[in-house]
Amino acid sequence: MEGTPAERDIIIAEANAHEAPELLEVQKRAFLLEAERYDACSMPPLTETVREVREAFAESTILKAEMEGRIVGVVRATSKGGTCLIGRLAVEPDLQDRGIGTALLAEAEARCGDAPRLELFVGSRSHKDIHIYEKMGYRTYKAEDIRDDIKLLHMEKLRPR
Repeated sequence: MEGTPAERDIIIAEANAHEAPELLEVQKRAFLLEAERYDACSMPPLTETVREVREAFAESTILKAEMEGRIVGVVRATSKGGTCLIGRLAVEPDLQDRGIGTALLAEAEARCGDAPRLELFVGSRSHKDIHIYEKMGYRTYKAEDIRDDIKLLHMEKLRPR
């Protein structure tokens, strides 16, 4: 088969609660790279349970990226008080840097309705992710120290009213 995965058909769709085990496995494989970068194996995306993922469907829109019938990415969008919180963006490690995460983020933004503000956070050493978010219009508005050596950047994107 020719072409990169980004050139093949990648389907972004709403996930279902029965897919929670597979969604969680993709999330854990992707966030394991982040955990290694920050020496933080107890981060919530790695300690979350299948039950907790299923419960997240009650308050969040959970999207999946599928390629050739396989779930290869996931993201959540939760609207609260005029802000859409985007989180748990994850792509299979062997398929990163192919546009899948960007496509998931764009679809999550579209599913946020008319929320005037979009928000996400990222570790300060995740330079590639920060670059992608900035390219998509996000700007850092707050830095939060989690540990002496870990800083989270809270980023927002304001939509015109």
